[in-house]
Amino acid sequence: MRISTLLILLVLTGCSQAITMRHPDGRTASCGGYAFHAPDAQAIVPAREAQCVRDFKEQGFTRQP
Repeated sequence: MRISTLLILLVLTGCSQAITMRHPDGRTASCGGYAFHAPDAQAIVPAREAQCVRDFKEQGFTRQP
């Protein structure tokens, strides 16, 4: 029973990869890397990351590979 509970939690839990942003003056910022624990959150996380990237781009940051 413990193994099945663990497997269910692993299926319902995920996280996004962090996006690194760099400013011309050398500052760095990070967007993403959010953990989510429900299927509904999978729709929210990409929108949150996109807004974060837009906010930093407005301040002169660029996305790094």
